[in-house]
Amino acid sequence: MNWVAIVVAAIAQFIIGWIWYGPLFGKTWMSMMGMSQQSMSREGMGKTMVLTFIGSLVTAAVLSMLVGWMGAKTLSTGIAAGFWAWLGFV
Repeated sequence: MNWVAIVVAAIAQFIIGWIWYGPLFGKTWMSMMGMSQQSMSREGMGKTMVLTFIGSLVTAAVLSMLVGWMGAKTLSTGIAAGFWAWLGFV
């Protein structure tokens, strides 16, 4: 497994999630969830962020193992691996 790629993928997922639930749709998401800025800061977001990052690391590692197990070394086998991973998550 390529641990550098796994960490980079987890960081990328974390940044995309921050953008998605922050500047892009943060206010809309909070209002739909019945939350406010005050309740968000009281609920210990640090712990939530650490657990989210750990989950991202696990997801990236599992996907790395899946691609390795499927032997995806060419474009066509990479597309097939991506399709099956997508199907499994959907």
